[in-house]
Amino acid sequence: NLRIPNSVTTIGSRAFHSCGLDGELIISHCITSIGDFVFYGTKFSNLVFEDLPDKKSQLTSIGSSAFYMCSSLNNELIIPNSVTSIGTSAFNGCTKLTSIFMYRESALDIGTNAFNKTNSATIYAPVIWSSFDNIPETQLVKMPTYTSQQVDETTSQQVWVGLAEGQTE
Repeated sequence: NLRIPNSVTTIGSRAFHSCGLDGELIISHCITSIGDFVFYGTKFSNLVFEDLPDKKSQLTSIGSSAFYMCSSLNNELIIPNSVTSIGTSAFNGCTKLTSIFMYRESALDIGTNAFNKTNSATIYAPVIWSSFDNIPETQLVKMPTYTSQQVDETTSQQVWVGLAEGQTE
């Protein structure tokens, strides 16, 4: 297992390239960028971008081939809302990912083949994005954009209120 500590703000290119680490990888909410080829070929089975309610992720960019050929990743992946760009082939070859969620209200800059060979993953992106470039159409599910939370009066639980396909507000 590897937990990137809060004292680290960037992970430079090739930092953990093919190092043989496995288990769970937790990326601190303090990380602002992940360089190119950083975790290329590692054997992590679970990837978590820390985004706690009181500590929002500061991650803005995931570099080219950052998680290339991380074929052991077999979890559901939530890309933090703070991410604005995902590099070319960033998750290429992550064949066991099950779901990839992107909740950001505006479209990300997604590089070519960023999700190539993630065939078993369903990729969820908000329906109101202006572009879905470089997300394989066969894997794409356009989901409602969640705009707020309300309390359901019958169950007293928090529920998301969102926009359906075709709605703008």
